[in-house]
Amino acid sequence: MDEMFNIVVVCVSSFFMSRSISKLLHNKGNLLDYCFLAFYMVQVIPLVVQLFAGIPDVLHHVNVGYAMNDSITNYIYGIIIIVVSLLMSRLSSKLNPQLLPSGSFKSTVGFFNVVLTVAMFAPLFAVAFSPDPSIYLKFSYFYTQSFDDNSYLYLFHRTVVTSCVLLSVVALLFKYFRKKPSDSQWIYYLAIFISTWIDGKRTIFLFMLIGILAVDLIKGNYSNKLIQKKQIYKTVFFASLVIIYFFAYNQETGKGEDSEFYYLYTFYFSRMSIVKTAIYDQLYTNSMLEYPCQTILFNVLLWIPRVIWPTKPVMYCIYFTSYADGSTSQLDYNLQVSAWSEFVSNFGIILGPIIVCLFFYYMAKISINTKSNIIYLLCTAFCVLYSVYGFEHIISYIFYLWIALVASRKLFSKSKHKKQIILAK
Repeated sequence: MDEMFNIVVVCVSSFFMSRSISKLLHNKGNLLDYCFLAFYMVQVIPLVVQLFAGIPDVLHHVNVGYAMNDSITNYIYGIIIIVVSLLMSRLSSKLNPQLLPSGSFKSTVGFFNVVLTVAMFAPLFAVAFSPDPSIYLKFSYFYTQSFDDNSYLYLFHRTVVTSCVLLSVVALLFKYFRKKPSDSQWIYYLAIFISTWIDGKRTIFLFMLIGILAVDLIKGNYSNKLIQKKQIYKTVFFASLVIIYFFAYNQETGKGEDSEFYYLYTFYFSRMSIVKTAIYDQLYTNSMLEYPCQTILFNVLLWIPRVIWPTKPVMYCIYFTSYADGSTSQLDYNLQVSAWSEFVSNFGIILGPIIVCLFFYYMAKISINTKSNIIYLLCTAFCVLYSVYGFEHIISYIFYLWIALVASRKLFSKSKHKKQIILAK
């Protein structure tokens, strides 16, 4: 019975997914279609995998195991997928097609391009000023070697080097957005390699490749069959690189080397088990968070120092990981989460998914109304990434940068309007 229901869910969501893909290929889509594509990849495809491979062994994540084997949780999960498919399709149709405002992002060579190029390679400058630059000759030093958490080396890496890596990600996406079709792409791949090597983690590599594909989708003219084929080949190539890199990373660092491939897929490429665990908590235990909207409060007010607010909540992934393992304390690692699981835990099974859809819709609407490519690109990056990952690090930075740009745009428009009124008098 569960399998037949899951097949129906996959078929219904696939129908709406085909409509979104068709819109994107004919340049009639918008960023909600990108969000739904991300949702489909991490929430629906895992259902297909489960139909053939069965329920994965989730090892020591006890509450995840309970959630994956609970029929009621499975039915609610399927209903959520259908509701999100319907709602995202409906909301997408209410937005204007993806259009790039003319004049907002001219591909000219100038001072701004030079600044972006330098920023792309900012991690190299950080390494040059490191207390011991030689440690970066070894890949992922802080994940393959023992070190003191309070050492100058680690503190410098965690603050200066990590900040420069994030700056590199943002600069790369902006520069890639500005590039001409005839420009060489090797400088971008070199920057990705350098940032990945210095950072020593998997997430940055994945973010940069996804960012490039997102920019391609935004700027592409997919009514041209040749461009369609090139983009498909590029996507397949990037996906292959990610899979190869993840396996190579595990071999090099030993992280996850004892885990089977299905386990790695479940917790790194899929978010089905994560959302099901959030649903399971809402149904039976209600113990992951201390009160409703706890981590949403953290997301909104994360800039307040903990010295001023000692009881400030922490990131959702921390609560989720502790709950997943049946622990009452914070663990030394975090599982991947997403907006869909976080909003279920904060707003409940019924309201959570609906609020995510509306949240993305109004962000998209605001971005389109600003007629700014920068704001539109940031909004797309945030919504797509938050559909797959938690409100952490670079995703939170993108969100607050988006807010700052939208606010400054509105203030500038008001100032300009007042000047026009004064001149008219």
